[in-house]
Amino acid sequence: LPKNIETPFYQLGQCTTPLAMIFIGMTLAGVSFKQAFQGGSKYMILLQKMILMPVVLIFILKPLGIDSLVLGVVIMQLAMPMQNMFSVLANEYGADSRYVAEAILISMFVSIFSLPLIYTALDFLT
Repeated sequence: LPKNIETPFYQLGQCTTPLAMIFIGMTLAGVSFKQAFQGGSKYMILLQKMILMPVVLIFILKPLGIDSLVLGVVIMQLAMPMQNMFSVLANEYGADSRYVAEAILISMFVSIFSLPLIYTALDFLT
C-alpha cells in the first residue's frame, strides 16, 4: 500500500490498546474493590478458565506428541488473564460490562498465582 494510506491505518491500530485500557478504567471507576471481589460465580469462571482448562489441555495434547515448546505456548496463552476486549464487547452488545470488568480485574490478580502454578504443572507433566 502507498505510505499515505498505510500510515493512518497503522496509527489507528496503535491507539486501540490505550483506548481499551481507558474504557476498562472508566468501567472500573464506579466499582469498589470490595464489590468486585464478591460473588462466587466470577471465581468459578476464572477457576475454569485459568486453572482447569490449561491442565485438561495438557492431558489432551501431551499424548498427541506435540513439541513441548508449542505445548507450553498454547497452555500458557490459555492460562493468561481475561482480555479487556471482553468488557468492550459486553458494553457493545448490551451485556453487563461492569461484571466483566470486575472479572478482568480479579483475573489479573489471580494470574499472579495461577501462572506460576500452571507453568510448574506444565514443567512437571511434560
